[in-house]
Amino acid sequence: MRKVSFTLKYDEQWKAVHQKYFFSAGTLNDLKKQITAKLQKDYPGETIETHLYFDMQDIPQWFHQYHNHYFNMVLKIQPKKIHHE
Repeated sequence: MRKVSFTLKYDEQWKAVHQKYFFSAGTLNDLKKQITAKLQKDYPGETIETHLYFDMQDIPQWFHQYHNHYFNMVLKIQPKKIHHE
């Protein structure tokens, strides 16, 4: 299983940053869709475990009480199914 980690940021848009990739979307759901589509394309046939770790530097100090683990997530991306006709 391939593992890919991103830093998750928020600045009016959700952003997932990696040394090779950059994604930006208005919702977390749209961000997940972008990440899934690109990684399935780049790593066909592989299962990919994707970790998104929230960057606490991006939010105000008073918000730190909610802890970054509320924003961290793991996406398990399955290989794209090939349809045979």
